[in-house]
Amino acid sequence: MKKALQLIGIQKDTLHAGSVDALGFIAANKIHTLISYRQVVFWVGNCSSPELTTVSGNATIDQKGQYANWIRRTIKKYTANNAVNLHALNFENIDERDKADWQQFGLSNVTIIIFKTDTEGSLGGVWIEHDKPYTDAEITIWHELQGTFSAALALQNLRTSRSLFFRISNVLNIRTGKYKYYILAVCLALMFFPVRLSITAPAEIISSDPGIVAPVYDGVVKDILVEPGDEVKKYDPLVIMDDQSLMAEKRATEEDLRVARAKLSRLKREALLEPEKKIELQRIQSEISLKQIEYDYATQKLQRSVLRSPKNGVAVFSDAQSIIGKPIPTGQSIMQVASLADAELFIRIPVQSMLRIDDDVPVEFYMNVAPLETLEGRILSMGYQASADADGLLTYKVRASLPEGYSPRIGWKGTAKVYGEWSVLIYAVLRRPLISLRDITGL
Repeated sequence: MKKALQLIGIQKDTLHAGSVDALGFIAANKIHTLISYRQVVFWVGNCSSPELTTVSGNATIDQKGQYANWIRRTIKKYTANNAVNLHALNFENIDERDKADWQQFGLSNVTIIIFKTDTEGSLGGVWIEHDKPYTDAEITIWHELQGTFSAALALQNLRTSRSLFFRISNVLNIRTGKYKYYILAVCLALMFFPVRLSITAPAEIISSDPGIVAPVYDGVVKDILVEPGDEVKKYDPLVIMDDQSLMAEKRATEEDLRVARAKLSRLKREALLEPEKKIELQRIQSEISLKQIEYDYATQKLQRSVLRSPKNGVAVFSDAQSIIGKPIPTGQSIMQVASLADAELFIRIPVQSMLRIDDDVPVEFYMNVAPLETLEGRILSMGYQASADADGLLTYKVRASLPEGYSPRIGWKGTAKVYGEWSVLIYAVLRRPLISLRDITGL
């Protein structure tokens, strides 16, 4: 009665084990209260390639050692008959070629018990080393434990290796075994479903022909006369450059010109009495011509200290306060004047994402300010070579038209979707990973 209660307790612990390691500990250590043995090795997997996981007494086993290799080799050799769950081996019934190893390891009797089910097949087992052959009662106990451990291992495999078919069967409330081939066929068919390749890239609404407002000389911005987004007319004043140095330069050249003219007037009077001074008159006249040019140039620069709009449109710049007081070199853009009628889409496609673009398919643009709205446009041009952006990223520049009658705002950003050639779904999904793999491996 005591052993029957112990057997029931071990079976209960086995069925409630939380992991395969817990099952191994029970098989290798707790069964000793029912059946005597010298050592137990618990293994998982099929008999052709068993994985030794637990040894009784909390000992460890060298997976590449001679002892572990010999156990695996013996299990594979003497469990060829899968119909039998228990294999009792001793020095008399083993192969003559194996007796030397038995003597080396000091073995008398070995019992191999296979844990298996009709559905999953071999799930694991135990290697038991003992001094005396087991009695019929002890073999009966092992048969009872064999069924319990087989069911527990099958439950653990079900918990840890639920396949896609298992999850689908739970959702659809169907038996996977009956429908898994249909599901597999559907998945394979979807892999080869034709799709059009596409890429997404950052995009911005720009003007195709913007008017650039830039100084013609190095200077400092004194004032901005418009606000961002204001409508302006051609020749409207937009920017005032600091003119202090220009005023000083103009006054200096004006004074030089006045002095040169006064000197010329004096020499003309003296030349009437002294004819030899007529030669110096030519030099003074040349000097006056040079001073006149310098004065005209200083006057012209002073007039250009007020930068005017080159066309009708909208003033496009970030913020006036970020520009006022800043030194601006010659030719650097302070702002742009863009016409809404010239608006187009500017797309930057990274080199890694580039594909063969189909010009016949419209480009879709999703604005950040209106994510639910989709604009369609046609590709106008595409850069032949990639160039670096301000952040250093190499991109191909693509320009696309916007729908007729649409009034966009210059500078609005979003994401553009550009379409390429037709392919299959599995290639569209694996295209980017394949590119990354080739970059890493060089294949």
